[in-house]
Amino acid sequence: MPPPTKSRRRDPPSTGTAGTVERKVWAQVPTVLQEPMFYMSRAQAEFCRRTPGLHTIAFWGWVSQTQVSRALFGARGESYVRTTATHTGNFVWATEFANVHTSFAFDEPSIVVGSVRYNGSEHYFQLMKSLGTPSHSEAKLAMARATNPHEVWGVGRAFELRSDWEEVKVDIMRVAVRAKFSQNASLRALLLSTGDCPLVQLKLDDEFWGAGRDGSGCNMLGRVLMDLRQELRDSPLPRLESEAVENGDGELRLNMAETVCMNVTELQQMEKNKLQEEQKLARKRAQGKAGATTAGATAAKAPNDLHVLAEQTAQQKNGDGELRLNMAETVCMNVTGCGMVCGGSRGCQAKWQCSEYM
Repeated sequence: MPPPTKSRRRDPPSTGTAGTVERKVWAQVPTVLQEPMFYMSRAQAEFCRRTPGLHTIAFWGWVSQTQVSRALFGARGESYVRTTATHTGNFVWATEFANVHTSFAFDEPSIVVGSVRYNGSEHYFQLMKSLGTPSHSEAKLAMARATNPHEVWGVGRAFELRSDWEEVKVDIMRVAVRAKFSQNASLRALLLSTGDCPLVQLKLDDEFWGAGRDGSGCNMLGRVLMDLRQELRDSPLPRLESEAVENGDGELRLNMAETVCMNVTELQQMEKNKLQEEQKLARKRAQGKAGATTAGATAAKAPNDLHVLAEQTAQQKNGDGELRLNMAETVCMNVTGCGMVCGGSRGCQAKWQCSEYM
């Protein structure tokens, strides 16, 4: 990786003002931080063009956090950055490190946890709040209707909280951000590029996950990310539960069999498919029982018919992914009457050799 370089771009002078104001943009985090810094990606270009004090930033790179906070919140924002730095030292942050985004643009990537795909780390985190409560199913549907992480955050606060939430919430956040950064190459690279710099989330109204009102808050999200950064640095990434293919933008497309909680339409379709599978199985069981009454007439041709039927209906799955009883085995039991689920190769009276379906 090339050594850090910095580029400078000058503001145009305002009316009646002589001279220029110098702005510094670093392509990489400086080896020695002289002040808190914020990562500005190309995705923020439109927002910055509309914001006085940010419209001259040369994209992309690390810029002064003081400059950003002053442009957004005036002297109060600048003072907040400096006060926080007295508690944490000079720090870095990026909107990509947060789970909810209000000012800056970032589309959270979906994540996979336990073979289930969620619409981002905040979706998973908020949904876990109601896990095990009577309202969990309702919360799942409500979050499926949410269109962004901020809406998901609001939905999560509207439902019953599990009794052990305070004990498990940090571990759940670790799972969420580990999935987010380990399953996305560009985010992982951005996190690792921060070296050993403190990661601090400036949030006036959050003393636990952020720096809090006076900058002395717990900053737990920053601490969780610093732990993850060390974990990714020390150990190779564990294999994902599914094969992951990386596209040109560094985002992961995961080939998962189960994709729940994506939206209301998909949830309804899953329920419909499950009901259809159950009805289909019930009909086939009824057909198997009816076949038992004509066992004598069909015993001679049963082996061939069995193979045809088995090829058509082998190993159907229900909505939970568990294998239902193979239709060939059901027919075998009803025709031979021996009660053995073996395909006939364990000494049944018909002497079938159906080892393919043992």
